[in-house]
Amino acid sequence: MHVIVVGGGIGGAAAAVALSRAGIEVTLLEQAKVLSEVGAGIQIGSNGTRALRALGLLDAFRAKAVSAHSYRILDFESGELINDLPLGAIASRHFGDDAFEAHRADLMDIIVSALPEGVVHLNQRCMHVSENDGVVTVTLESGDTLTADAVIGADGIHSNVRKGMFGDQPAIPSGMVAWRSTISADKIEHLGFEERFYGWRGPNRIAIAYWLRPGKLFNFVAIVPASDLEVGESWSHKGDKQLLERSLSGCAPQLGELIKAVDDNFLSALNYRKPLERWTVGRVTLMGDAAHAMLPYMAQGAVQSLEDAVVLGRCLQRAREGRVSIEDALLDYEHRRRPRTTRVQTNVLALRDFWFASDPLKRAGNMRRMQAQGKLDPYGDSQWSWVYTYDAEKEADAPLGYPVMMPFSRARNQVIPPRFHPRQLWESMFGFDDRIHSNDGLRAAYERRFASSIPSRRSELNGMPCLETGTTAADAPVVLHVHGGCYVMGSAQASLGHAAALAEAAGARVVVVDYRLAPEHPYPAALEDVIVAYRGLLDAGVANSRIIFSGESSGGSLALAALMSLRDSATPLPAGLIATSPFADMCLSGESLLTNGFGDEFVNKDFLTVAATSYYQLQDPRHSCISPVFGDFTDLPPLLVQVAQDEAVASDAIRIVKHAKDAGTNARLTCYPTSTHAFVLFSGDEPCAGEAIAEAGEFIRAAVGELRSADANRDAVLHH
Repeated sequence: MHVIVVGGGIGGAAAAVALSRAGIEVTLLEQAKVLSEVGAGIQIGSNGTRALRALGLLDAFRAKAVSAHSYRILDFESGELINDLPLGAIASRHFGDDAFEAHRADLMDIIVSALPEGVVHLNQRCMHVSENDGVVTVTLESGDTLTADAVIGADGIHSNVRKGMFGDQPAIPSGMVAWRSTISADKIEHLGFEERFYGWRGPNRIAIAYWLRPGKLFNFVAIVPASDLEVGESWSHKGDKQLLERSLSGCAPQLGELIKAVDDNFLSALNYRKPLERWTVGRVTLMGDAAHAMLPYMAQGAVQSLEDAVVLGRCLQRAREGRVSIEDALLDYEHRRRPRTTRVQTNVLALRDFWFASDPLKRAGNMRRMQAQGKLDPYGDSQWSWVYTYDAEKEADAPLGYPVMMPFSRARNQVIPPRFHPRQLWESMFGFDDRIHSNDGLRAAYERRFASSIPSRRSELNGMPCLETGTTAADAPVVLHVHGGCYVMGSAQASLGHAAALAEAAGARVVVVDYRLAPEHPYPAALEDVIVAYRGLLDAGVANSRIIFSGESSGGSLALAALMSLRDSATPLPAGLIATSPFADMCLSGESLLTNGFGDEFVNKDFLTVAATSYYQLQDPRHSCISPVFGDFTDLPPLLVQVAQDEAVASDAIRIVKHAKDAGTNARLTCYPTSTHAFVLFSGDEPCAGEAIAEAGEFIRAAVGELRSADANRDAVLHH
């Protein structure tokens, strides 16, 4: 078997190594006159370390690279420590291998030195690829042609191979540009930089620094808005140091001193591409930036191309051995790799939205969330395990698992047991364009999914905006509903469908509170809003005996926290509470987060870590008003708690009912046979939803009726 690899960057050269190791004849075509790598610094996470081991390159690379102690995130202006994510030996314990920093040229030299003689052909620009009767022909700029059994397009973001397969589409400008410079160690000795990765996060800009060669050469990168200056994509465009200093004015002292040490610097625009729907046509496929060009915010561009190389080599080895056809081998490679790289691309763009938020409230909330995450998840397991525990060699040989696209789930790295293949109702809500816009995108998707034309009435309760639906009868039960969305999304408008179902089931007036969302408005904002709305009902003359609290997900937790707070302030309490899938433990200590981790590929520990820290930020997550599962359950009205038996937060519901019963509170738990979080919202898709809503209606009528009867009896006794 003969394979042509078009493009001699890190990915293409690594693919040539992998194919050669698999016993395949390889021709590597590179348009440049010298096989080299542009740029200076490269970061290799634990997943990249495993890929280098699979390629037989790790020992040589380790001798040249730096194993950083931590990823230290600092405030751009003050230099204050935001987070310090352990790397090095600690990363090895958590993610299975060390993480490294190195000079790109050093890695490139190591890869090239592993190639057999005669593989590399320089100054050979591919212009066109065609296939006929199982023979693939590459036409060069010179007019010469080469033939092979398969062709791999590894020719970068402006790939001619991809252009011939899928048409010419321009790369997408990110709106950001990168300053890049290397600094000799003697110029920064006084600044005390250790073997760490340093990142300064500021208003719409970041700066990054780390050692390329221990004690010899230091790397500096700053990413700023393109509006600061005009520059093209070239990595060799020299920048004006005065412009660099202006772009980073007002920075922390240590960073300012580092900038002074910069001599030569280069500028390049940062562009990317959206994920492709396919990579493979017949005997031609893509890899690296040709397949999945991404921005640098996860330091995964080169690493993903190394993973591609490993999987491609294994898949084509099976074809060489006659176990599968070449066409099937290339499709197998794509099916194993494309879901993974799509997730990485998506997460990278979501991080762009996170890091470069222009709204001061969002930016401040994001930074506080990161500080909280450093305490709740100090080793980054929830956020980064899905990236760094991936093993390309094992993935190449494992049965194809259930594809997961959401960046918050690590499930794609494993084969999911059949019991956990439910309707992925949350997962399917969010498209690529939603996910890349972080919270704003998730919120927009939530609103689309739960949009409703149900008639509603706008109202205010002590200034708190609400929407109402259901009856207007003066003596009807009043349900104060607190919508879900894990504290970071959702609205009264998006809750109207569920509110109307509750209103019909109970013959009630349902009032939905439009509370403030995190991270812009952390605790106690949402809780205060719920309490203000309840007091507004009381002030409007609604008897507490007619009121029921209701909520799903974060709404169930907020309603329970409001009950406890109202009780502690000696405020008359409502007649009862319905909490469906309550997300009530911000410490994420429930057993079901681990045992039911596959049940919902969106609402799992990875996502809930982000949601929880977005909400409580710098507060104590064990506070009962933040995590009511740890609260005092005495002297509360009756509780109905509904939960999906296989959902991630099932333990929260179970513990709430246990603690309530132990405290003498009337509490009932109903577990429904599904794994969908807040399943009552999906009445058209979840058979259990209708049953749960009917149960809630019965509870509302009974609780209001019993309390009103008790009040009437008490009044009669007093009157007598």
